[in-house]
Amino acid sequence: MYQPTTIGLAGERAVIVWLRQNGWTIKRWDTSAPGATDIEAQAQWKKLLVQVKAAIIPGIPSYLSLDEFRKIRLRAKIAKAEAWEARVKLFSNLNPVDMKWRQIS
Repeated sequence: MYQPTTIGLAGERAVIVWLRQNGWTIKRWDTSAPGATDIEAQAQWKKLLVQVKAAIIPGIPSYLSLDEFRKIRLRAKIAKAEAWEARVKLFSNLNPVDMKWRQIS
């Protein structure tokens, strides 16, 4: 059984891989504090702040809490970025199965 920190890091890594494969440059990702910071990504035309929620199947990643939702919106506004939530489902070996994205407006 994996610790929640390990699951969270695996979800964040999956998001980082997806962003890089889709042309994004990762500007900030603090692996010493998983879940505590956002992933900041930059493309030529825009900037993203992404908060990741992850779970091992058959579990379901939680949604952002109301407090998390408000805080990432505020941080994104200050950073002049778009706020996004990524919910990642992982196989038992921590490889990603599915990733759902939601823009936080």
